[in-house]
Amino acid sequence: MSNLFSGQAFCLLRELYKNDIVISGEIYLEAVKYAPLKSELCKALEKEKWMKLGVIDEIADLKLFAQFQKRADPGEASIMVLALKMGGTVGSDDMTGVVRICKRYNIPILGTMGILYDAYTKQIISCKSGDKIIRNMKNNGRNIPVNEFYDILNWFENGKGRELY
Repeated sequence: MSNLFSGQAFCLLRELYKNDIVISGEIYLEAVKYAPLKSELCKALEKEKWMKLGVIDEIADLKLFAQFQKRADPGEASIMVLALKMGGTVGSDDMTGVVRICKRYNIPILGTMGILYDAYTKQIISCKSGDKIIRNMKNNGRNIPVNEFYDILNWFENGKGRELY
């Protein structure tokens, strides 16, 4: 969420996945530390209600959450538990611990680059606007694995370049 927000593309989440996004309390707590993102999240959860808040409250899920926290931060650990429980997809750009856990548990994962690719395939953004989003992210200090939108296309369409999600 923060990468898309920094790229001035948070709106893509709503356009692509309206009413399909569930975030955990842990993710909410992480996100509200950044005031501009807090405003967007509150709007999405409380006012417009196109995002939902998921809760981990069963013992088995809490045990899994504790296990996942050995390799991921609390927000990502909680999202992996919710994804497993609900049959969903994890949204994360943690390409180390989270990817390993998702592969082990067969949890689908989607990162910022995959979201941009989804937006492109659904004709919501063009290559030119994708490049602008990437530039905005980089200008706002985001460490992302591509330099231009072509790198995203090259991976998702040709399997060439750095592995992206």
